[in-house]
Amino acid sequence: MVKVHRADAAHIRAELAELDKRAVGSASLMMDPAISAAAKAVFNRQVEEVGAKRSPLQAALDALVDKANDNTEALAEEIRAALEEAKRGFDLIADPAQLNAMIGRLVGPTLVATGGRWLPGPETETAADGSVADVPGYIAGGGFEPPTSGL
Repeated sequence: MVKVHRADAAHIRAELAELDKRAVGSASLMMDPAISAAAKAVFNRQVEEVGAKRSPLQAALDALVDKANDNTEALAEEIRAALEEAKRGFDLIADPAQLNAMIGRLVGPTLVATGGRWLPGPETETAADGSVADVPGYIAGGGFEPPTSGL
């Protein structure tokens, strides 16, 4: 969504810049004393047309900013809810198997590769990047040190 909003905003800003350039050109010609009143009327009409085209573009840009803010707030609320769920989950952990289950729910299947690298991916012995894992499954559990070691 962020990429789409940025692309849309860049497109609208480019259109606004082009309209502003046209308006400045026409407005400067209207000030030239060597140009006839009829020509100045044409330039004045062009400036008005630019203003009429500019207003909806500016409104669209403002609406895009509001939409991006709304999306950001919704995303932040989802993140807060996930963190609260994780926090509640940690309070209930009594053994490594429960830790495995919670990590599986919150993070998804993972592998621990040689050297302890964590590789998100399917529960197979080969990770998505082609490396072979020492332990297929979740990143904690039987055979590992207790979750509190090293704290």
